[in-house]
Parts: sequence; structure tokens; C-alpha cells
Amino acid sequence: MGNLVRFELMPGQRYDTICVAPLIKGVEFGGLIADKAFDANWIIAELHQRGGRIIISQKANRTAPLAIDHEVY
Repeated sequence: MGNLVRFELMPGQRYDTICVAPLIKGVEFGGLIADKAFDANWIIAELHQRGGRIIISQKANRTAPLAIDHEVY
């Protein structure tokens, strides 16, 4: 339905990806909408494992681009 499950501001001076694991732990969701700072293979793998949709803007240097729903993004 696109309802916000959890929201957290992360400090800009650290890698944003280190905050993802605790942010999604124990939360059921259908997908993750995020910018390219979250384009990390382990996050993609976690989403696949949990059956979530991947709606993450991708870095230009991604060797195997992922199909994302640009209308939702």
C-alpha cells in the first residue's frame, strides 16, 4: 500500500548502509524505497531473501543493473 513503516534520519558523515540492518530488523515490509546510497549487494540480497521489492536508485558503476519500478521510485 505504500505506507511508511519506519523512518530514521541518518548522519551524513557516516556510511548510510550501516544503519540499514537495525532499521529493517524485525519489520515486515513489501519493499524498500531508497536512493543510491543504499545500492549495496548485501541490502539487495536481504530484500530478495525477504521477498521485498527493490526500489533503489542505482549507482552508475553497477555492473549488473537491476530492474526497478521507476514509477514507484
